[in-house]
Amino acid sequence: MYQPTNAKQITSAVAERLDMLKDEGLALPANYNAQNALKAAYLRLQTVKDRQGRPALTVCTEPKHCGKCEYCRSMKELAAFQHVTDIEVD
Repeated sequence: MYQPTNAKQITSAVAERLDMLKDEGLALPANYNAQNALKAAYLRLQTVKDRQGRPALTVCTEPKHCGKCEYCRSMKELAAFQHVTDIEVD
């Protein structure tokens, strides 16, 4: 089960992903401080609870890929070339 231990762990993981997106061409507004926005979001998440009243940050798990939906299929990385006859069609 994925359980971040503190705000720094969560915000640094999101900041790394944000940096990757910037390298891929993501444009942010001038004077936008992503670190401040991440910290504000973390503070807000501390108040979010699930249906049983438990804090969301303690019960949420890391998402798992099903491998069948369009998102999961598009996120797969090509590890090796496959011959067209080896590809399975759903």
